Amino acid sequence: MNIKKIVIYAAAMLILIGCFVCYAILTKDQRYKEVVFDIAYPSDTLFTSMELDSFVRKNCPVVVGKLTDSVNLVDFEKKLKEYPYLESVDIVTNQGIVTVKAKQEKVIAKVFGTGEKRFYLAKSGNILPESPLAAGRVVVVNGHLSKEESPAKTEKNLDSLKNKKGYHSGIYTAWKIACYLDENEFWKSQIGQIYIDEMGDAKLIPTVGEQLIIFGKIRYCDNASQEVEQRFENLKNVYKGFKITGWNRYKTINLKFGSEIPCEKRE
Repeated sequence: MNIKKIVIYAAAMLILIGCFVCYAILTKDQRYKEVVFDIAYPSDTLFTSMELDSFVRKNCPVVVGKLTDSVNLVDFEKKLKEYPYLESVDIVTNQGIVTVKAKQEKVIAKVFGTGEKRFYLAKSGNILPESPLAAGRVVVVNGHLSKEESPAKTEKNLDSLKNKKGYHSGIYTAWKIACYLDENEFWKSQIGQIYIDEMGDAKLIPTVGEQLIIFGKIRYCDNASQEVEQRFENLKNVYKGFKITGWNRYKTINLKFGSEIPCEKRE
């Protein structure tokens, strides 16, 4: 290595060291002055920044007024993640200001379970408590859903479940259907309610027409989403036939048997 390169590298190292020294001097005895919130809402608002601030004040380690080098922001962020409506949290600091960058869970269904149990289903598969704020137009789920675990927890344990032939749960079926509706504007406008019966079968109530759509169960498996999509494709073909036969000729449409779709006629 020649002398010129050695001088360049040495100068670069001195500059880097100087930056660290200046930063240390500038931040010495610096205290956190404020906590601000930057919240992304992928669906209708379930909470406000004031409500999140109230949660922080009651449940998180004190930050404002503390020396910057005395606060464990990892613990602060970990505690923030316990707020039930947050999908993700990231903490950014700059000149004594703590910015909480948070993203709300996306609500895709409102569930009315057995008794007075009510909650939301998030796109992530998490179960969220009911909020006093409206969740907007999302599909309604009701029926026999009193003792169900979150679909997110199920997905994490999928490998241990998928070898159990026919293994399913009502809330998992409802979640898979709601996810598909959320991604498909046409069907989202067509389906207003998902009912889970005592056998775990999903029955769909359309917004147009008076047919009961028997959707059936969705098993825990790797291709569960594709199974939901295929059943809606089958339903789409039935709807095309209704243009010829008329919308009110049939009372039920049964999607449980693959491409064979029995329809019960009205009396």
